[in-house]
Amino acid sequence: MRDDAKINVNDPDYDDPILAEIRQIREEFSIRFNGDIDAMHRYYEEQRHLQPMKGLLDAQRKSA
Repeated sequence: MRDDAKINVNDPDYDDPILAEIRQIREEFSIRFNGDIDAMHRYYEEQRHLQPMKGLLDAQRKSA
């Protein structure tokens, strides 16, 4: 694909680099917990309790 060509996101050969990175991070996170969704959720909740200010700031941004 040329640099000046329009991107066709419906092209099966096109892979958005941002989505590719998100998929990679998600896969690594899943591997870290052996695909155990309950363990992933517990980790998320622990992190939320360890960093309450981050949760507060996120909530304020959503309400603004």
